[in-house]
Amino acid sequence: MSAQESVVKASRSESVVTLRGIGKGETTVTVQDKVTGQKSAIKVTVLKALENLSLDKAEINVAPRESAIVNIRTGNGVYELSVANTNVARATVSGSKITVEARTIGSTTLTVKDKESNKTAQVKISVVEKLSLSKSELVVRANGSEVLSVVGSGQYVVKSSDEAIAKATLSGNKITVKSGKAGSATVSVTDVKTGKASDVKVVVLADVSLSKREVTLERGKENQEVVINSGSGEYTVSSANSNVATASISGGKLIIRGVSQGTTQITVKDSKTGKVAEVRVVVTVANITLSSLSATLRATETTNINILTGSGSYEATSSSIAVATTSVNGNRVVIVGKVIGSAKVTVKDKITGKTAVINVTVSAKNNIKLAQTTTEIKAGITRNVVISTGSGNYVAVSGNAGVATANISGNVLIVKGVKSGSTNITISNGIDNPTVLSVKVVAPAPVVPPTSTKGDVGELAIVEGGTFQMGTPSRGEGDEILHTVTLSSFKISKHEITNAQYAKFLTAKGNQRENGAIWYQGKDIVKEGNGFKARAGRENYPVVFVTWHGAKAYAEWVGGSLPTEAQWEYAARGGNKSKGYTYSGSNNLDEVAWYLDNSGGRLHEVGTRKPNELGIYDMSGNVWEWTADLYGVYTTTPQTDPTGATTGNNRVRRGASAFCTPNTNRATNRSNRAPNGIRHNLGFRVVFK
Repeated sequence: MSAQESVVKASRSESVVTLRGIGKGETTVTVQDKVTGQKSAIKVTVLKALENLSLDKAEINVAPRESAIVNIRTGNGVYELSVANTNVARATVSGSKITVEARTIGSTTLTVKDKESNKTAQVKISVVEKLSLSKSELVVRANGSEVLSVVGSGQYVVKSSDEAIAKATLSGNKITVKSGKAGSATVSVTDVKTGKASDVKVVVLADVSLSKREVTLERGKENQEVVINSGSGEYTVSSANSNVATASISGGKLIIRGVSQGTTQITVKDSKTGKVAEVRVVVTVANITLSSLSATLRATETTNINILTGSGSYEATSSSIAVATTSVNGNRVVIVGKVIGSAKVTVKDKITGKTAVINVTVSAKNNIKLAQTTTEIKAGITRNVVISTGSGNYVAVSGNAGVATANISGNVLIVKGVKSGSTNITISNGIDNPTVLSVKVVAPAPVVPPTSTKGDVGELAIVEGGTFQMGTPSRGEGDEILHTVTLSSFKISKHEITNAQYAKFLTAKGNQRENGAIWYQGKDIVKEGNGFKARAGRENYPVVFVTWHGAKAYAEWVGGSLPTEAQWEYAARGGNKSKGYTYSGSNNLDEVAWYLDNSGGRLHEVGTRKPNELGIYDMSGNVWEWTADLYGVYTTTPQTDPTGATTGNNRVRRGASAFCTPNTNRATNRSNRAPNGIRHNLGFRVVFK
């Protein structure tokens, strides 16, 4: 036999070979038959010597859903685990570390088997409650006590970090903590079986106390003199009567605010200890004082006077509500000026009965201004004078109603001469500074009929002189700037001049050429023998295709003239009988005019629609009408009997035609044309002094 004797030694006895391991390793043992010489080999592996099985614990205590470690101190490396009750605990092994996972409270046994040596070892497993305390912090008053509940294995040790502040004793599962002096300490509880520990912080507080027991303050003021001397630092504050005083806490101080006169109690409660401290609060009211004892304002304006001190409940009265009214809004006295004058406003504190007086002066809001300060009119004649500046609601009073009377319509002063003489008319409204119009009334001039007998002038309308606002506030097409115009009385044709009337003129004067064009270039008037006549059926239609020079020549032939633009607009708007219509005689254009929507695209006989306030026909629609004036921009200054621009070429035409829109038919609308600019829809009418 042969072998590596450092690993194994072999010996033979009869037919048995005995092998004895010497050292860890591998070798081959060979056996030879000495007779036959045959050999047989055995591979031999010598392992390390077997160790006894031992554990580092024989018993463990663990809480549910927690784990514990048991270490295998000695053994041969391959182990098998078994737990008697896996509902209580389970175990796993990794190397030499056994992990025990607790499941439910109870006891069981863990058996560890060494699979090499078949040796076993056991561990008693106790699954006990996890250590927990009913509170993690205790806040107690000095020399008080609190009780804690503890849950765990049932065996505990308690210890305080400072027994002068908090001393802890254990009885079963109850820990009694007795407080000593103010401060903080930590009470530690250790579960003897599991070794787990838990702490509770103990805060010992002194009772809440305040630096003052009573304070006095004025309504509306704050007091911050009450300091919280001791307590937990967490407080609530309340007032027995918040209508008297309210309170809040900021930075360890009470902020007390006086609301109204009276007495109340403010209570501070320590949120942690439940202890309270109180302070009595007395709220007084100062005398009523105002930011000003005088007020000057204009009529219709509003001003405010602040109430600086008082109870907060006030009323105000005016000695003259005609001059000024008053009311109270919170801590403000509101004063509204009504008319020029003075009044006293008394402000009364409804709680204390004390008063303060405000002297109120109401001045004029504006100065009333007239378009003119003097006027001369004839007896029996009415003149309109525009009130150009003021606040409305005017009253006019004549110094001598036997000379002239006065009435107001909106912003127009209507003056009517009664008999010769002079007087003053005062215009006022109580809000603005009044103004005066000086009026001179003269005897009326006798009405003189037209002196010409050369032609047919037709019916005339008498237009009494007066003052009016020419143009429109909206500026119309941009050239209708509003301005004041005063006109003398005049007469005007009630109808546009007809073909029949103009034919008589042509018979008398001939169809002359002037400024490079003959006067009449139409077809409704024809030459017949030595004269002219209107075609049958066209006699009463307005004459058209007439140059400005042809119209002017006719007006002069009958002893009149073409109307100035101001005369034309004044007459179209109804003179001093005007009702303010948009069109001449109505706001319903269909009633008074032939225009685009109702004319059928043709001219109509004169006088077939309704007249305006003066009995004048067709000043809106049918045909445009020449005026005497050169076209120019309106002046904004007041004018008397204006005659238009002094430079330019085109002449003003007014009134629109049967082919025009409603907007063009407005009584204020303007247009212009070259003097020789004949048109199928352009005619004229005549005025007389």
